Amino acid sequence: MSYKDKLHYTFDIPEDLQKFYVLKLLLQPIVENALYHGIKQRRGLGHIWIQAREHEGVMYICVKDDGVGMTTEQLKDLRESLDIDFTSGDQEGRMKKVKGYGMVNVQARLQLTFGPSYRLHIDSEEGKGTVVTIVHPIIPYLP
Repeated sequence: MSYKDKLHYTFDIPEDLQKFYVLKLLLQPIVENALYHGIKQRRGLGHIWIQAREHEGVMYICVKDDGVGMTTEQLKDLRESLDIDFTSGDQEGRMKKVKGYGMVNVQARLQLTFGPSYRLHIDSEEGKGTVVTIVHPIIPYLP
């Protein structure tokens, strides 16, 4: 509600994908980052798109914003933080340098729950916005 004059949003999630499970609190930190680091920092009205697609038994959820984007250095630092292999044990030394704790938390939970092929991919361009793609397995709802 506090962003009603600053934000538009679009959900593009096919009905057949709405019946599958995803990890709890998967989107919240990513959408919060889009708002706080992207939309809030831009001039004028911003937009966030949340889209889901299925390809070869895998769900791809994209959160895209038209906010301020990231510098090349910021994107590099965030990608390095996301490259930590949480399935290989103690990463305490690398965790001291982490950027983007919310994103790293989502990445860690995806990898620890489903394996290293399930993860986040991030693309961003300064002045144009950011796209975060979540690679998540298809988990059918069982009544």
